[in-house]
Amino acid sequence: MEDESGAGHSFSAEQMVTELADAVETELAKVARADPLAALSEAARLERLARTMAEHAATAATRAGMSWSDIGTAYGISRQAAHQRFARHVRRLSRAGPDGT
Repeated sequence: MEDESGAGHSFSAEQMVTELADAVETELAKVARADPLAALSEAARLERLARTMAEHAATAATRAGMSWSDIGTAYGISRQAAHQRFARHVRRLSRAGPDGT
C-alpha cells in the first residue's frame, strides 16, 4: 500500500492499524468536546469492536501455536488472565471454523 502522497512508501498492516487508532482517538476527543454523549456512544461501539477483534486475534494466535503466556504478554495481562479472558471465545470460534462459520 502506498501512503497518501503516492510516494510509494509501504505501510505494514500493524502501522496502518496504529495510525488509524491514533486518528480515531484524535477525532473522538473532538467529538467529546462538541457532543459528549455522541462520543460516549461511539466509544462504546469501539469497545465492542475491540473486544471482538481481540477474541479473533487470540483465536488466531492459538491456531498458530502460541501459548497462553504469549497471548497474555501481547495483551498486557498474565497467562492465567489471558486464559480466563479468551479461552471460551477461542473454543467457540474454533468450533465455527477458520472463516467464522
